[in-house]
Amino acid sequence: MTEAERQAITAQIVAGKVQDAVAALRVALGGDPGDVWARQRLAEMLARQGRVVEAVVEYERLADALTATGEALKAMAILNVILKLDPKHTRTQRKLAELYARKRSAPTTTEPRTEVARVAVKTLAVPAAVARLPSIPLFSDLGRAAFLALAARTRLHQFAAGHTILTEGAPGSSMFVVVRGAVTVLRRFVDEPEPHVVARLGEGAVFGEMALLTGAPRVATVTAAEECELLELTREQMAEVTLHHPGVARVLEKFCRQRVVANLIAGSPVFKPLGTEARDALVSAFKTRDEPAGTVLLHQGRAGHGIFILMDGHCLVHHQSAGGRQQVAELKQGDIFGEISVVFDIPITATVTTKTACKLLYLDRGACERLVLTQPRVRELIRALGATRHKHLMELASA
Repeated sequence: MTEAERQAITAQIVAGKVQDAVAALRVALGGDPGDVWARQRLAEMLARQGRVVEAVVEYERLADALTATGEALKAMAILNVILKLDPKHTRTQRKLAELYARKRSAPTTTEPRTEVARVAVKTLAVPAAVARLPSIPLFSDLGRAAFLALAARTRLHQFAAGHTILTEGAPGSSMFVVVRGAVTVLRRFVDEPEPHVVARLGEGAVFGEMALLTGAPRVATVTAAEECELLELTREQMAEVTLHHPGVARVLEKFCRQRVVANLIAGSPVFKPLGTEARDALVSAFKTRDEPAGTVLLHQGRAGHGIFILMDGHCLVHHQSAGGRQQVAELKQGDIFGEISVVFDIPITATVTTKTACKLLYLDRGACERLVLTQPRVRELIRALGATRHKHLMELASA
């Protein structure tokens, strides 16, 4: 279908000439059964007319085609639409889960491996590449039953270019997966009036996931860089799934832990000298810890035992000197501490206590020495950072 033909059909839809648009779309699909745009518009128009059975048939064909070409996220979004039209219709969902499971265990091949794929390729004339189903963050680590349960609860949203999806500082209660299009991530920095663009996320990217784990305020503003489609999963929906599939909580926690550490490493000049394998090993080495308010994490004067990253909550830093004990800092989400004593092999310089219940990432001393401090350039950079922070702490304490 040419761009002019698409524009003509879009004009019919906007003008409310749905029946004319349906007729034109059927003609287009007769000439090119693999036209995904036409197939999706036809399904949407049939659903708008209340012709649910016909709409579901077209959506199924579309989902089969998308699955067969490896576009699992888009197929998942279409599955979501089918279930909204017909909640008892689970066949397409099962197909997607089965194909997804095959992707995790089957060798790479360019041939269709299932009847679903063969039918899709035959009827819609699209390339067969079931083995190219992508590894969707979070979802790809789930078992089949848990994947089905999550897929059934996600909601599909469409946003126009420029629409604000998340606002920095606002309460968070859901995560999103980009199905189509792209979003822009912006953050505000101290003493700068305007937010800065820090990332552009495309198809398959996940954002907002920390809200499911911690309920912390949004750390960035996210806007639609172009017209886009997103899948949303709320904390309540995740809780429902976790009741029947406890393993989902562990997968989410692992995913969030790896994302926090990976983002920290990627954005830190200290870890730039690390190669890909070393970075991956470091990400996997961090462990999650949940501590109640009032827990002493580091004791001034004792030997350092590891490095902490604060994922959620607040911690207080106190320094004991000849003049008495005084608070010198309050730590918040994203702050790192404990590295000075580990890097310089000196006693801990201040006591750190949880002010609230906290979720933390922890890298023990052995892993730090094995994975980080064996790298000469990284050790040099961390020593420089540690020296600066140690000097700053001493200045605060003396003041």
